[in-house]
Amino acid sequence: MSEKVLETLGLSKSKAIETVRQFRAHDEATMAKQQEVKDDENKFLQTTRESAEQLLRLFEADAARPDEEALPKRRVAGSQ
Repeated sequence: MSEKVLETLGLSKSKAIETVRQFRAHDEATMAKQQEVKDDENKFLQTTRESAEQLLRLFEADAARPDEEALPKRRVAGSQ
């Protein structure tokens, strides 16, 4: 479903597939790290913070790519 949403937003099919793949890989890696430290609240919170920071860097890197690869700017109703 995520792939279809990204395509509807203007990404090519291949870019949508790659974006979903990257997010899934990140999510699975985060879950594995958190499983390893599930009994240590401090370590669990640290892996959560690190994962969020890494995801932010991935989003920033994606936004810095050329326009044809990035999500298109959507117009808000009533704006010009």
